[in-house]
Amino acid sequence: MRTLFYAIAALILAGCSGGSQFPEPTGKGNFRAINAVADSPTLEFRVENAGLITGSPFVDDVGFRSISATQRIDDFEFEFNFDFRFPSEDTPRRLATQLQKIDADQDYTFVLTGSMANPSVAVWTAAEREFDADDTVFEVRFAHLAASLGRVDVYFAAPGTAPVVGNAVGTLDFGDALDPQDFSEGDFELVVTAENDPATVLYQSTSGDYAPRTRLIVSLFDGTVDDTAPVVARALPAATGALVPPIPDARFGSTVRFVQASRDIAAADVYDDEMLTNRVAADLAYQGVTGESPIAEGETTYTYTAAGNPGVVQLESTVLAATGNRYSLYSVGAGDDVRSVFAIDARRSVPVFAQFNLYNTDASRDNLLVYILNPGTSIDDADLAFVSPFGNFAGFRSIEPGDYEIVVTDGGGDDEIQLAPAIPLTLAAGDVVRLIAFATADPNVLDIQPLP
Repeated sequence: MRTLFYAIAALILAGCSGGSQFPEPTGKGNFRAINAVADSPTLEFRVENAGLITGSPFVDDVGFRSISATQRIDDFEFEFNFDFRFPSEDTPRRLATQLQKIDADQDYTFVLTGSMANPSVAVWTAAEREFDADDTVFEVRFAHLAASLGRVDVYFAAPGTAPVVGNAVGTLDFGDALDPQDFSEGDFELVVTAENDPATVLYQSTSGDYAPRTRLIVSLFDGTVDDTAPVVARALPAATGALVPPIPDARFGSTVRFVQASRDIAAADVYDDEMLTNRVAADLAYQGVTGESPIAEGETTYTYTAAGNPGVVQLESTVLAATGNRYSLYSVGAGDDVRSVFAIDARRSVPVFAQFNLYNTDASRDNLLVYILNPGTSIDDADLAFVSPFGNFAGFRSIEPGDYEIVVTDGGGDDEIQLAPAIPLTLAAGDVVRLIAFATADPNVLDIQPLP
């Protein structure tokens, strides 16, 4: 039986048609995937071996707390797989598999929970849904994917509505989802409490504007080191083009730290108000990194003045912050082009490999070339190298655990200049290593330091 289904799958995923000896489909169903594994890298969700042995579109990336695109597929039985890429390997490793028969006009959500060491797949089903052009309602399916929480009550109502026993839209155990429910378009707040205990609020969202003719899965997830809240909710699109409102926990603000990476800014005091009375960082010298300070949602203007002298303004930077994030504000540049870079901090580790990043703050170098070498080898033998552009994050590189040397050059071809001594680096699975390259008085020398 499995041989038959694999054969059918191979034909379907390859886009074959006509003249087949296999049964014809009687209809199609929808499917998608959610990744709720907090220690996972970005995964590849695929039908059978789509994208490996065929040119099929039935493969999609799905990061933690995200959802894949919704797709339609013939009503046969398939293996739905979650895979991940290991550094230096061409073929992805299989993490979890779910065998599922697709029925016509049904909707399937494959949900990966657990951990990388012990993953589990659940399947939520419902009937397919299409809205009429004049519908004024939207559809929500509430879900509970926060492993740290027990049984919860879910409230979804107009802003300011207090939770009251009996008014919950449903009660959920971890891993479960309620049946889809319709609501009239407009503003809503999501409140989650302990079961039958509205006074114990576990999550309380900001107000979100929900558009009509939208299908959403609104789910709880566990927070990570990247979040300021212990529990995070996401409104995930269950149909292509759905408008998704952000719904952070209103009780947990964001934080910001300041990294002084411009040699043309003297030691600075940093203020977050127009009158320069609220100092949030003091005597911030070149290469200095502060601790975390609160930052309000919305726009904030930070003014850098000479330390102890608010009359000498060195830099002004207006940033836009959401709720519940950890940010860093980097001062970079030289001469007339001193500016700030505002970025979300990424620190979440994964247990299967290490992650590495080097941030280039040398304004005299548009790009640095970063080599990751086996000890005792040269850049001529390098298998792994990446470009670090000035003032822009190149993203994390996934690296196998082991011993390495980091060499940074100007990437100048035959005249390539090494800009810092080789840095020995031992990486273990789960490590998140972030380096920052600072300019020095010598244009051909960088000072490379770890970024806390």
